[in-house]
Amino acid sequence: MISALVWANEALVLWFLVRLLAPAPITIPAAITIDLLSGTAGMASSLPGGIGVNEAATVLLLGQQGVPAAVALPVAVLRRLITLWSMVALAAATRVLSLPIRSARQAKLSAIAAIDTIAIRSAFVLGSTSEVSKAICRELASRGCGRFHLVARNREANQVLATELEGSYGTAVSTEQTDLLADRSLNSVRRPQVGDFDLYLITAGSLGDAELARVDAAEAMRILAANVGGLIPWITAIATPERLDRPGRLWVFSSVAADRGRPSNYHYGAAKAALTALCEGLFLRCHGKPFVVRIIKAGFMATPMTVGKAPPFLCASPESVARDLLRHPNRRGIEYLPWWWSPLMQLIRVLPAPIASKL
Repeated sequence: MISALVWANEALVLWFLVRLLAPAPITIPAAITIDLLSGTAGMASSLPGGIGVNEAATVLLLGQQGVPAAVALPVAVLRRLITLWSMVALAAATRVLSLPIRSARQAKLSAIAAIDTIAIRSAFVLGSTSEVSKAICRELASRGCGRFHLVARNREANQVLATELEGSYGTAVSTEQTDLLADRSLNSVRRPQVGDFDLYLITAGSLGDAELARVDAAEAMRILAANVGGLIPWITAIATPERLDRPGRLWVFSSVAADRGRPSNYHYGAAKAALTALCEGLFLRCHGKPFVVRIIKAGFMATPMTVGKAPPFLCASPESVARDLLRHPNRRGIEYLPWWWSPLMQLIRVLPAPIASKL
């Protein structure tokens, strides 16, 4: 609700300023479109508040609506100033008015949590040394999950997590080492074996070296193997006809990068798009079955993998992602985490090529 008020406020300020200063006004839908596109351009620039880029995009888009640059530039600057102070006022008002609403919402969430009982007593985790996997494992263990099988490439880091889960939560933990680059092989020796678990969690993946992948096919293939090729044997071993006929959950982490190819990481995006399509097919195969397939299109997370590659304000903590997932453990299908990546990616998918080429 607050996010909707923020977006509406910015767009209405833009519409009002153009109506006030320009010889020919623009429509409210046009103002909303310009506000969304200029905001996305500013966000993609990684500059604080998108300063400069947001305004330049606004001037360009207003020009396409017939607003002269001599009017569009002061409109863009005034919108920035007015929006800033109006947001301060909105935040103050929201803080005062939200207290009774917040109490009612917390009561509702508590009632929902009591109904939607988590019954995950065992978990198989592929990619267990990732920060989000560790956060999910800790959250699961704190909620009663008593058995884990942790699969990762780094044996030492995997053992550290296993020791923590055993010592802090009293869980039973087994570990396994694997290499997704080898797991993509068709050699029958590399076909993995998985046991019976309530939850199968797959977070394994790697950004790789996007710059190198542009000129080195071997690096491009490594990115594909780490994000989809090496996962296929594991997913195939999990999704047997017998297992799909019994209650269980498969949660697979994909990425918002799958939604549109971008110059900065199109090999990674292609791999995640393939993984998403694969898991969506499996999700539809499980229609009407007790086995749940959940595909998480995750945005940036505050992990070592994204340091220097994403603006901090776009990065969700692994702990918050873990809590969001376990708040509704029986969800199935495709979802975005955090939720606001869904409208943002809808916008990015329709960006014109001159703007998308900067992403």
